[in-house]
Amino acid sequence: MARLRLADPESSDPAAIAAIYAPWVLDSTVSFELEVPGPDEIARRIVATSQFFPWLILEDEGRILAYAYASRWRGRPAYDWICETSIYVAGDAMGTGHGRRIYGALLEILA
Repeated sequence: MARLRLADPESSDPAAIAAIYAPWVLDSTVSFELEVPGPDEIARRIVATSQFFPWLILEDEGRILAYAYASRWRGRPAYDWICETSIYVAGDAMGTGHGRRIYGALLEILA
């Protein structure tokens, strides 16, 4: 059964996350990025985001199926209690309920 955990920038997580994210950057309008960030950039983002917000991983037998995180919405102090959420599911894991599960866990932590 798939389990939830926090992302680890010092492990193989950034490479797996970059692989899940790549099709969303290259083949869809979901991401506003033009180039796929590599594992080093993903690791940097995990570290920066995790200082204030959760970055969750859903994995099964060591394989990352989905990830979700919250991040700061705007830089001004009035927005300190507002965040933006993001979720990405591996293509072959879509339609399995994994997205609903990880997003629900993220929202529970944020509440």
